[in-house]
Amino acid sequence: MLWSNKQSQNLKKYKNTSMGKHLNKITIEVDKDPLLCGDIYFRLMHKGSIKNKLICRFALNTSFIKDNYYEFTKATVDPDACIKDERFHDDFKIECYFRDFCKKCDASL
Repeated sequence: MLWSNKQSQNLKKYKNTSMGKHLNKITIEVDKDPLLCGDIYFRLMHKGSIKNKLICRFALNTSFIKDNYYEFTKATVDPDACIKDERFHDDFKIECYFRDFCKKCDASL
């Protein structure tokens, strides 16, 4: 999930739920279930009329995912300028939810 305080025409294709006067909750689901293992790298882009602009990027290693959940805050995304950028609310966060791929395997091994 991605938290944003900006309304955008580009969000119409995502599930967009109003969470208050200025906050939106955007859910982006991956259609196919890719097998993820090791380092995962994400880039969130704003689709502009002339060019796309980087909003933020973040990475994680699947070894650090606990209970199929991982959270990024304003301080843990890159670039570091996000921390000082007033467009990013102090409560900005990205929540990543995962599903188990193999029902037979024990992930704790």
